Amino acid sequence: MQMITATSVIASDTNFVLLKIRGMELVPEVWDKGAYLQHQIISTMQHEWKRKSFVIITSDDTARYRSIKPKFAIEINILELHINDPVINQQNKMVSRDVTTNNYRDEAEDQRKEHAAVNADMTILEKSQTGILRISVATVNVPEAVTYWSELLVESYNWENKSATYTGSFQALGSKEVLLVRSKERPVPKPEDIYRDMVRQCINKSSSRIANSINPKTGG
Repeated sequence: MQMITATSVIASDTNFVLLKIRGMELVPEVWDKGAYLQHQIISTMQHEWKRKSFVIITSDDTARYRSIKPKFAIEINILELHINDPVINQQNKMVSRDVTTNNYRDEAEDQRKEHAAVNADMTILEKSQTGILRISVATVNVPEAVTYWSELLVESYNWENKSATYTGSFQALGSKEVLLVRSKERPVPKPEDIYRDMVRQCINKSSSRIANSINPKTGG
């Protein structure tokens, strides 16, 4: 399967699937650079329909230019897209533990231990980022406008990163503090990367159902 262009050579047994995408006004242009949503649908459906080389996806403009009359359509409608500003919190705290500083035997050969308090000052950094995408997907018979299948897809994005630095004694850190110190601080994901991740998840979830709902041999 491919996206037809004005210069494409078309086989006589080709079946056309019209791709309609609405709601793109909700998507900043930089997020969908290179028509990402369109190309993601095409490449994913190419995998689903890899044995049906006679299926070609076309756009409205190309169909009119080539006087093509598709039998089927995939209708994508972006209903909601929201990516929140990242939340970044920094917390300072002091931790303290009693540790054994010396083991020895006294004059009576009894085992003795000496203890001391050790301290550390921690700086804990917490970052989080969330987003949501709602898309309706439907497949229809173009001439009769009969809906074969439709579904509302909702994809949420949740990301968080916790890390810490410290000054003072490493021995003052408990197991949870050690994990934070050893965790790598990561940059907050870019909005366009979040958008693309949610698009991939939505399309991957629905691709097999899109393919199964359109059968060029039977017309449905």
